[in-house]
Amino acid sequence: MKCTDDGIRRVKENSKEELMLRVTNIDSKPGALTKKFSVMDDREILEAIASHRVSSLIDSCGARLNSFVKFLDYAFLETNGKQFSRTARGAPDTAGRAVLCRGVWKHTHSNPILQDMKVGESSKKAVIKEVFIKEISDRSYRWSFHARVTHKNKLIHFNTKRSGCIMSFDVVDVQGTEIRIIGSDDCALVLSDKIVQGTVYSFSGSGGIRHSNQAYTPFEATWEIQANKGMEFTALDEDAMFPRIVLAKTSILSACQKERDSFVDVVGIVIWIGTITVTSRDSGTFVKKRTLCLGDDSGHSVDLCLWDLKAEEEGSYIQERIDSGVQPIICVKGGKVSDYNGKSLSAIGVSTILIELEMEAVADLREWMTLYYNVTNFIHLSTSSSRQIVSCTTTLSEISNM
Repeated sequence: MKCTDDGIRRVKENSKEELMLRVTNIDSKPGALTKKFSVMDDREILEAIASHRVSSLIDSCGARLNSFVKFLDYAFLETNGKQFSRTARGAPDTAGRAVLCRGVWKHTHSNPILQDMKVGESSKKAVIKEVFIKEISDRSYRWSFHARVTHKNKLIHFNTKRSGCIMSFDVVDVQGTEIRIIGSDDCALVLSDKIVQGTVYSFSGSGGIRHSNQAYTPFEATWEIQANKGMEFTALDEDAMFPRIVLAKTSILSACQKERDSFVDVVGIVIWIGTITVTSRDSGTFVKKRTLCLGDDSGHSVDLCLWDLKAEEEGSYIQERIDSGVQPIICVKGGKVSDYNGKSLSAIGVSTILIELEMEAVADLREWMTLYYNVTNFIHLSTSSSRQIVSCTTTLSEISNM
């Protein structure tokens, strides 16, 4: 079932065509001679007034929210600046198409799937208008959008005042607008198991929109979504219109001039990568760490620290590429600026690393690399032991002594 294209416009033009519209609101009081209700097509909503006869007909046919109504005869008028549609005959149907035959309403299912739907399942999600992420706010009671998962954080268990778990993932729509979705406890377990990074999904739900915590979000966003058990998501076919990563790209030199703990996005050439080491946190736990040297066309290089799983997974793949004679170009989204060893960047849990991605920024740097990499003496912004290994870098202190 679908609404008639431009159905509301045709009502306003007093068209004589039969129209299929969807009921989005029914407002009636006991004993009232008329009933207020709202109908919509795929574009706009119209508030309508039905006579007592039509109201009774709607009630007798069991029309409810989200039902389709076939309008057979109607008249449009405007009163005190407010627009109304006064219907003379309407044919409600909650499952398939309805026709009037000798005064008896007969239903013929136009979709066999709908015959198996239970009462009350007239597809609420079908009336939730799909929007772009930028249109979502804390006033969005119901929302629906398509987006690609660009980053998935690991499931974190905690045991403070209570025991529980939490996980989050970031998504981006075709317009390049991003938002974070967060799940707790049972929702976190489901999302951690079902959500796959890089896949395009349809998301829909109600409520849960709250202000984004920018201290933990590696991109500019006003809102984030707190997932609940009513949120639905469905994997869609691959669509190249959805970007795999959105970068607020800055040069390595500019990134290192930002304040400590700032999030930055950089694209760089891996000049060198070290081995995995184990270091202790302030909490007394141990974590794996791997350092690499990253340079770009600004003529500067910096240490990038990969932590935990990134040290093993992305770090091992980068090592394999270097061992095969290839110096990979990587995109780092949400790298955190640190004052450790002068200046350095850290790829933490919320950071995303994509290796040899096909995008314009990577292609531009690869072209620069072909022309100038072998003749560039990088200025290294970190005061670490990687300087002793990378022969094509010069530290700031060495420059000052020249």
